[in-house]
Amino acid sequence: MKKYLAIILVLCFIAFNINAQNNNDKDDEEEDDKKEFKENLFFGGSLWARFGTITQLEIAPVAGYHISPRLDAGIGLRYVYYRTSSALLENFSAHIYGGSVFTRYVLIKELEKILPFNVEGRFTSHFEYEGLNMPSRMAWTEDFAGDRFWSHNYLVGAGLQQKIGKKAYLNIFILYNLNQKSYSIYENPIIRIGVNF
Repeated sequence: MKKYLAIILVLCFIAFNINAQNNNDKDDEEEDDKKEFKENLFFGGSLWARFGTITQLEIAPVAGYHISPRLDAGIGLRYVYYRTSSALLENFSAHIYGGSVFTRYVLIKELEKILPFNVEGRFTSHFEYEGLNMPSRMAWTEDFAGDRFWSHNYLVGAGLQQKIGKKAYLNIFILYNLNQKSYSIYENPIIRIGVNF
């Protein structure tokens, strides 16, 4: 009887250790999944200013996720202070705000293998939808009911992502707005410079 009791105790001990190991493995997998998710997140954005007859100050933070080594997707916010001061245009100022969704695809992953100089960057396409809420006064030739309206921009283009740190990139994109209306705040081509990390 003692022999059977000892065998049962040993088997229970082994089963307990196997169960504990399985639980540890599951915890490790969950930690790895959380760590991988965090490592694939990126943040960044851009600041822009132009001065003259049209003054435009922009701030545009973004957050995104590396879906694969070549494909990124993200969302962004945009705030623009816009002011005109010209003899031809009516002087006014406006606050413009909105958001965007974008995707980027890396067309050439290692440019240094193609170019004769070291850039440690990649050539990337960029597709973006952006909705901006603007004052109706900015619709020079079109009538909109109400004080404000939404401008829908479809931006496409490509550019260079230059590596500047372990996960950080300097982004220089040349984009075109496919919805070039009279009230658009963009003039094609649009040069967008920003960072993500």
